[in-house]
Amino acid sequence: MFGEAVFMFVATHCAIPVSTTHAVVGGIIGVTTIGVGGHCLNWDFENGLAGIVSSWAISPALSRIAGVVNYLGTHYTIMGSKHKVRN
Repeated sequence: MFGEAVFMFVATHCAIPVSTTHAVVGGIIGVTTIGVGGHCLNWDFENGLAGIVSSWAISPALSRIAGVVNYLGTHYTIMGSKHKVRN
């Protein structure tokens, strides 16, 4: 945890965008792999690291889809209305 804290401090000081979650999980994986071997890691999808790692890809994809749906909904219902309100 100390190494993760130092990494986050240095990255923030250098204005490098980093994720605390990525740093913590990566640190735990690294320390476990070096300390006792990679066989000790639980890569199960429901209760292990696979769920965390896959969420790093799934979450941005779902956010993009939600953004497109919101944009198109706003564009066609409000911006495309014949009765536009002007300030």
